[in-house]
Amino acid sequence: EILGSSTRGKTEKEDEIRRLKDDLQLKIRNDEQTLKTQLLHDHNVRRLQLKRRKLLLLHVLEQKLFEEKCTKNMDTIIQRHALLKKHHEQTKELEHKQLANLHKMRNEFTGKQHQTEIANFNEYSNRRQKELAKRHALSQKQFPKSIKMKQADIKRQHKEAYNTQTRQYKALKEKIRLDYLYVSTNNSRDELDFKLKTLKDEQRRKFDLLYQRYEETIQKMLDQQNFKLNSDQERERLSLKTILDDDQRNLLYLQEESRHRIEQQHLDERKQLERNIEERFIELNKQMEQELTAYNEDRTRQFTLLLEKQRRELSQIDSEITNLGINVADLAESMQDIHFFTAIPNVNTSSNNNNNNNNNNNNNRTSMISVHRSYSSNSFVSNSGTTTNHK
Repeated sequence: EILGSSTRGKTEKEDEIRRLKDDLQLKIRNDEQTLKTQLLHDHNVRRLQLKRRKLLLLHVLEQKLFEEKCTKNMDTIIQRHALLKKHHEQTKELEHKQLANLHKMRNEFTGKQHQTEIANFNEYSNRRQKELAKRHALSQKQFPKSIKMKQADIKRQHKEAYNTQTRQYKALKEKIRLDYLYVSTNNSRDELDFKLKTLKDEQRRKFDLLYQRYEETIQKMLDQQNFKLNSDQERERLSLKTILDDDQRNLLYLQEESRHRIEQQHLDERKQLERNIEERFIELNKQMEQELTAYNEDRTRQFTLLLEKQRRELSQIDSEITNLGINVADLAESMQDIHFFTAIPNVNTSSNNNNNNNNNNNNNRTSMISVHRSYSSNSFVSNSGTTTNHK
């Protein structure tokens, strides 16, 4: 239009063209600057969108890994508790078995001890009876010697009595003869013979009586000594039998008391073992409950710390978005129509190349998490939202 105008001069046309050219270049520069600013803004928006989406997915992954770790820890605690209970039961069975073996050994030892005591007592009783029988046999052997001594004493006494009576007889006979010398008649001679004969008969009768008394004394002495010996020996046997019977009864009584005492001891030991097992089981349950309580408290604390860390990270991203002058809620709504998460195509790649590179599986775990589900309160993805392919 400027060149075709006939009213303007050449210089004016050139100036107008130069001015238009400058205006056009300025507009182009302004448009380029505006476009650069818009592109930079869009780039920052998309970068923050990706960063926020990645952070949310990372938060989901952290929570999932935290839950897996807690599940493994809980499984470990449950297994350890099961092992503790199994160990408790095995220890209980072992303690019962050891106590039963101890009681069995103690009963066997006590039985052998009682049998040994009875055997020793029987041996002692037989030895005492044999010693008494031996002493009685020795007394029976020594009995004739004492009888002969006593018989000699009786014989000596009898001889003394016989000699006394003989002297008395001779003295009386001499007296009668002296009396006869003073009387010298025929009648006195016959009377003298009669008196001497009578005196001799009386003397013979006395000697017979003395001998009979001697025999009776000897026999009585023998009977008394024999009876005394038998009575003493029988009394000793009865006394020894009574003593041995009393000792045997006392021994059996003591053994019975020992058995009752051991049975009571075994009963007390079994009751004490049951109390110990019950106390240990209560302490074990208390320990397991304390461990579970401590685990739950630690899990709650760690989860609270994790949520607090995620909240700070998300707040930092939201602050960066707000600093750009963009509302976080509007950004979340606009992100529903933008698909920019480049890790999603790697899902199939990671699954296809799982046998070739195991490390990619760990690196792409974020891509396995559903992008339309988030556990964060500030999630910008709706459950019903759809995505479009990135162009």
